[in-house]
Amino acid sequence: MGAAPASLDWPVDMNPADYVAAVLVQSSFIGFGNDGNSTIPHAYHIYHPNPIALNDLFRWLIQTYKYNTLEMVSYNDWRSRLEVACSNTNENALFPLLPIFPRDDGGVPTSADYPTFDCSQTFGILHTCNIPLDWYVIDDASLTHMFDSSRNVDDEFPIPSEEEEGMMFEFDRV
Repeated sequence: MGAAPASLDWPVDMNPADYVAAVLVQSSFIGFGNDGNSTIPHAYHIYHPNPIALNDLFRWLIQTYKYNTLEMVSYNDWRSRLEVACSNTNENALFPLLPIFPRDDGGVPTSADYPTFDCSQTFGILHTCNIPLDWYVIDDASLTHMFDSSRNVDDEFPIPSEEEEGMMFEFDRV
């Protein structure tokens, strides 16, 4: 498709695998509640308290990985392109999600419409176990680390060579 919606500020809840693994392991040892003494079960939400916006993630990919052929367009233009891309085939990864994208930008939810979760229990067990939270920031370094790690595993996020700088990143091939 070669396009991404410039105005779609939906939160992308990205969490480093190390963080998720630490929460799972520590919550299994600590018992109920972050003090380890409670007999009442608690929920440990693994949700990023400051997620990156989808449009910011697309811009970051364009800037950092040089996907210059990915065009940031209006929501309505993007939705029209998506509909055309899905009209002849259901192989587009967004095909099953097409109905959740309203036909015009008047009905598109914003980041304010998304739920947030109380992560205090999760942060509590990590604090109790002396696991630092200072690396839990979405910035250039952490995004690069996450995408480079993904690329090394399955080569889904190739970095274009100088000759391939104009290659298109295929978001519809997730």
